[in-house]
This record gives sequence, structure tokens and C-alpha cells, in this order.
Amino acid sequence: MSAAVLLTELASYFGERDVAYWRYRMGLLCDELASVAIYGLDHDEGGCRLADRHLVVPVCIYVAVDDAGACLYIGQCRRPGGSVVERIDGHHAIPPFATGLWVLPLRGDCPKDALTRLERQMIAAYRPPFNTAHCPPEYRAEALR
Repeated sequence: MSAAVLLTELASYFGERDVAYWRYRMGLLCDELASVAIYGLDHDEGGCRLADRHLVVPVCIYVAVDDAGACLYIGQCRRPGGSVVERIDGHHAIPPFATGLWVLPLRGDCPKDALTRLERQMIAAYRPPFNTAHCPPEYRAEALR
């Protein structure tokens, strides 16, 4: 493989078909009343932040993507008294070129171990380049070339 190939060309893509698949896999853990959607990300010197400051989703799995839909980072949020908005503010691992955040809401009583298991399954399936804690070294990336 040529060194000139951009990292985004090697990344998996995450879109509406993936959302439907994972909602099916999550089954009863899904919050049926909350919709799955992609939200815009803003960036400043302090890092990234959700453009929708009023989003109230305390328990979820989130997927950061770029303009092309490349899956860059997958994480989890468990803030019973808060929201994913606080989790994303200034997030150190979401790269500055991420433009969207898919939010897959889960029920508030979702067990912590189930949330972690779902996150790990998604990371194993997509191998996002900025998940350094869960990705093997050969899949890690610090920045796009």
C-alpha cells in the first residue's frame, strides 16, 4: 500500500445503515423515545463541543465522523445528572477535523458493563483511528497525513 494513501481512505464509514444495525443489536437497552441523530461539532482552542447545547442524552454511545462519514472515534457517555454535551466539551481524543457526532441514546438504567461491552464491540468492528486506548498500535493515528 502506498504511503500517499490518506488515513481517511482506510477508515470505516458510519452512517444510517450502521445506526439501524446497532440499534437492533442494542435491543432493549435502546431508549425508544429518543431519536438517533447526527449533531454538528464546533472546534476552538479548548477542543471540540457540540453545536446543540440543549441536547439531553445522559447515557449513550457516540461516534465522531468527518465530512465524508469516516468513523474517527467511538466513545460512551454515562452522566445520570448531565448530558453528552458535558462529555464532549473539550474532548481530547476527538480530532479537530471531526464535523459530526452520531449519538445513539440508551436507557438511563443501562448497566455500566453493558455500555462498555457495546462500546468495545463497536470499536472492534470499525477500528476508529483515534481510539488509542482500545485500538492495537497498527491502527492508531495521531493526525491525518
